[in-house]
Amino acid sequence: MKILFCLLATTSLLLFPILTEGVECDFCFNNEEVSNLGAATPNMGTIKRSCLDLKAEYEVRKESLSKAGAEKRCVEFQLEGYQTGCCLQFNPDGCGICPDGSPPGEGYVVPTEGSEDPNPEECEGYAFQPFSSNGIFTEGSCADTRAQRSAFYCGCPGVYQQVWLCPDKRPPGRRRRGDFTRSENCGQTEYLFSLFKEFEITDVNEDFGFHYQSWCECNDHEGNQVVLENEYNCPFCADGQNIKEGFHELIVNEETAMVDVNGKYDYRRTCNQVADFTRYVTKDFRCADPNIELARQFCCPAPGLGVTMGLVITGLVMVQNLFF
Repeated sequence: MKILFCLLATTSLLLFPILTEGVECDFCFNNEEVSNLGAATPNMGTIKRSCLDLKAEYEVRKESLSKAGAEKRCVEFQLEGYQTGCCLQFNPDGCGICPDGSPPGEGYVVPTEGSEDPNPEECEGYAFQPFSSNGIFTEGSCADTRAQRSAFYCGCPGVYQQVWLCPDKRPPGRRRRGDFTRSENCGQTEYLFSLFKEFEITDVNEDFGFHYQSWCECNDHEGNQVVLENEYNCPFCADGQNIKEGFHELIVNEETAMVDVNGKYDYRRTCNQVADFTRYVTKDFRCADPNIELARQFCCPAPGLGVTMGLVITGLVMVQNLFF
């Protein structure tokens, strides 16, 4: 295989391979696919497609993906394979950080825990982080990966931040406050919102079905704390009933919640805490979130029944952690 290299005149030397002859495009980067494609679990939560379907498509497209000039299509196909859970890894140099292919600026960082992140990721190494290769809307698209959506943090030309969590464009007042349904704190939510394009967001508090600006204690344009104003009602217990007697301070997800041994995060929640969380829900789909539904089963009387005396624990609540 003949390979020509273009040398960019920058402070650091970068070599970009230009294939002058076709090279076979493997299904997975380095041929590292999971042992059981039929049982693979997606790395990107929105994907519905199976690895078996993707492998069948690969067999049809393999020749075209291996032609000279098809390098990006091959990279993005392997990206989709990783996002779908079919591949053990993705080429960290495949997409890159800067959309135009230039290197990230030296000394720049990506604040994945929000703008006050005490330990941000260095741009040069961010592509090596597993979640950096996940997309937000579209699988198999370099432009949609968190890495390239973070390009404005890394000094890349022609890109800039378009969306902020807080109206005053400053960090939220409670960076560590957590959304237990997604195992994500407000700092991480701040970072997530910063990755969106302006045309992708209509209302920060409506699009995701949760009033994040008041939950995270943002300030408005005048510097005042955002107040919860929510016309939507998401009842925790059905039929106007209350939490079962003696259950208010019981933890609903003791066995399944993400808890850091060093105390950095703790997503265990009591019945009272989940009930308070529902006050901030703004849409039906968030009110029916599986984590909230399972908490209802644990904390609330069966629909149509009154509160019984004493403690009746029917089993452990299995709460599924959801990720973008």
